Amino acid sequence: MFNCKSRILFVTEDLFIPPRNGSARIYYDTAEKYKCGGHDIFCIAAYRSEEEANAPGIKDGYSTLFSDVLFIPSLNYRGNAVAKLGLVMREVARTLSGDVYTGTPFYTIALRPFVHSIVDFVRKNEIEVIYFHKPHTVLMLLPLLHQFSSLEVVVEMHDDFIERAEQYRLTYRSLFSRMDWKHIFARYLGEYVKLVRLSSLNVLRSRHTETRLLQYCGKILVASEEEFGYYRQDPAMKEKVVYHPWQFDQAPPMSGTRSAPGLMPDSSVVTTS
Repeated sequence: MFNCKSRILFVTEDLFIPPRNGSARIYYDTAEKYKCGGHDIFCIAAYRSEEEANAPGIKDGYSTLFSDVLFIPSLNYRGNAVAKLGLVMREVARTLSGDVYTGTPFYTIALRPFVHSIVDFVRKNEIEVIYFHKPHTVLMLLPLLHQFSSLEVVVEMHDDFIERAEQYRLTYRSLFSRMDWKHIFARYLGEYVKLVRLSSLNVLRSRHTETRLLQYCGKILVASEEEFGYYRQDPAMKEKVVYHPWQFDQAPPMSGTRSAPGLMPDSSVVTTS
């Protein structure tokens, strides 16, 4: 699909080095696999706070794996009062709209000082492929994508976030139906707030936003066979969707586990010309 020696820019919504969970392990293994395959890899690494990005070993870890790295605030940036207010407003907007992909109202303000750096980073490193690790990262850089129209844009679905939101809603509802209010407010207030937001989930609106984000991508990588079949049903995405299952170096995880350490991507996506 790509040249054997592509210059690939990985974009993630959160820091993933060192890997702290299954998702981060997938991101790391994906980048490492492509690097071992002879590609020149770069990264735009988004952080939730400056303290997180400046923690010991973070920048050294990225520099070891990638040829060049740029750190920017993420959609979950909480570095100042404006950013924190934006996150609160996003949760309110999600509750009112039911859209899983509702953005952060003030994110453009946080990103503004980095816009020129992002564009320069892509150009100076002669990036050929932008690899978004999930649709949220497309949303993060959406205002800049028109400047990269000549590049190959790939998104790893990673998960069906709309279906996952529905499963969370059903799980929380079942959990809290068995508890009294005192116990909920004493130990599970955060989870109950999530249930309130998820109760307004609007699947059709969320799918519309998802389709709008994916239209900017030339390839849509889907690891689940079931989800691959679903996304192939959309005429607008049928030719873009690629079945891209995660592979295992060791024994596979239990059935239903999507994000376990040890998952390895199929490098043929970027090594087949």
